Amino acid sequence: MSNITEELDLLIIKNYQKLISKISIRPMDSITLAYILSIHSTKMTHDEIQLTVKNISSMCDAWADDMEKNLEKDGPNCTSEWEAMSISQVHTLANQFIPQEKMNRWSKWALVYCDLQSTRPFYYTAYNHEIMRCAAMYLCGESFHRPELKDQAVYFAKQLMHYQTPLGFWEEGPHHGPSMRYNYIMMQGLSWMVKFTGDESIKKATENLVNFMATYA
Repeated sequence: MSNITEELDLLIIKNYQKLISKISIRPMDSITLAYILSIHSTKMTHDEIQLTVKNISSMCDAWADDMEKNLEKDGPNCTSEWEAMSISQVHTLANQFIPQEKMNRWSKWALVYCDLQSTRPFYYTAYNHEIMRCAAMYLCGESFHRPELKDQAVYFAKQLMHYQTPLGFWEEGPHHGPSMRYNYIMMQGLSWMVKFTGDESIKKATENLVNFMATYA
């Protein structure tokens, strides 16, 4: 695994100038830029670091702008787990580079999301969204010192394990069979939860899904 990670890091570093120049409106793309800062900032120029921070900020600011507008119009109804996950990853990987006032603003809305999701009925959407919600809540709790969010995330995730089929996949709705695309996303969320918690039941479920995907996908 370490060799694969090293190879991927080398590939990212080789292409980092293209990556940091990429313009996106999706906060999840800020994770790549934050990761580049975490592994390569000592070899980057001042201008490259500033460009990277600027592009991270444009993505995360746009999300915060939307949250402020939505809160004023409809109340706290954010249902997208990716943004909260992205903000928490940026904090974990690149907090030292981000102006504190910006991080405070972004984390406010990440925590609004997590507080809302911790009280929302479970299984409101597809399982891959639910496990990513768990991962977002856990990392947000870890990043911003909210241990109760971590506890809730683990509780939710362990409930999901009961819905894994004997073959190892999660159905895309009752009796709809497996969606390979969404079970692939499911693997990502499960893997994050294994990394964060080390929980054996989640680890075993992840292994079962990986075996299913390796066999049939």
